[in-house]
Amino acid sequence: MVALDPSRVTIGHCSDSNDLDYLRHILSTGCYIGMDRLAFYATRNSLENVARNIAQLIEDGYGNRILLSHDWGIYFGMWEDWKTFKEDFIYLKNPKLSQEGYGLINKVFVPVLEAAGIRKQDISAMLRDNPQRFFQ
Repeated sequence: MVALDPSRVTIGHCSDSNDLDYLRHILSTGCYIGMDRLAFYATRNSLENVARNIAQLIEDGYGNRILLSHDWGIYFGMWEDWKTFKEDFIYLKNPKLSQEGYGLINKVFVPVLEAAGIRKQDISAMLRDNPQRFFQ
């Protein structure tokens, strides 16, 4: 049997949860967590809640294993055609999200992280250092 190195595992969609004990448990195993549904904040979880959760996890010493992603796709292929997707996809109806698209993290979420008291070096780690270490 081959053991799986937890440092090679990311548990995604963790931004949906406000259960810090659950998130701490995942991180305590050595896995990374993906705070990766930021583009879905209109219906899943507020960016402010996600930022508060991240701030607490950083304070708890887990900042080196948090990854950020907007989880934003042009077209997922789950709808029958582009027109149906465009009409049905609620996230496209959010003007702020539609306007920012792939700039959501830098233009919208980074200021929310800063407002939650997260230091620039911790933000930089989540955007650069952590993904680089994970993908090495």
